[in-house]
Amino acid sequence: VSNFSWMFCEGLCLHTLMMHTFISGNSLIIVCLIIGWCVPLVLTGIYAGLRATLTDNTKFCWLSESSLQWIMFAPVVFSMLINIIFVINIMRLLVTKLKQMPEAAQTRKAVRATGILIPLLGLQFLVFIKRPNDKDSTLYDVYTYAVAIVVSLQGSFVSVIYCFCNHEVVTLLKRRWHQHRAMFRGKHARTQSSTNSSTTYTFIDFVSNQPCLDKTSRC
Repeated sequence: VSNFSWMFCEGLCLHTLMMHTFISGNSLIIVCLIIGWCVPLVLTGIYAGLRATLTDNTKFCWLSESSLQWIMFAPVVFSMLINIIFVINIMRLLVTKLKQMPEAAQTRKAVRATGILIPLLGLQFLVFIKRPNDKDSTLYDVYTYAVAIVVSLQGSFVSVIYCFCNHEVVTLLKRRWHQHRAMFRGKHARTQSSTNSSTTYTFIDFVSNQPCLDKTSRC
């Protein structure tokens, strides 16, 4: 529930920032913290309290499914529907703004930008919203593997799309890498110079401490 609540918070935050530019970021963060942590805690507490009072629902350590799970599932589905509305409204806003630009293919850009929002807002879960009933069918295996991959790698998808494929982030990473290499080369050069200087001083001390074999020569 917390996972879907935070995906809803991401959609709410993005939609609010695009529609209402002058809203304070601190108040928005407070709202997201309440939705992301407090709401799931309340829903889980209500679900646990009700299920603990029913004898038929306390068997097998709650591993069996119960109709009470809709206490948590209904808000999750509702949050996904709200995220769909957010995406549609964001797409409408993008198309409106891109129409004011003289470039071509504005709609395609808006659709591509909106498509990137799918893993961020968790809309890919709508593809697997209904689990097959027959556990022996091939479709059930496909559903199980697909959901496991989507759930496990969602953070990786988001980080790759929004972070490592971002031009500004890539430029910053390259700059830091070049700085690191330059600092490493400078440190290596200073270390080598220090080593050479130490070797030279050691040789000079060694020579200066040797007895003069020839009294007329300068040691």
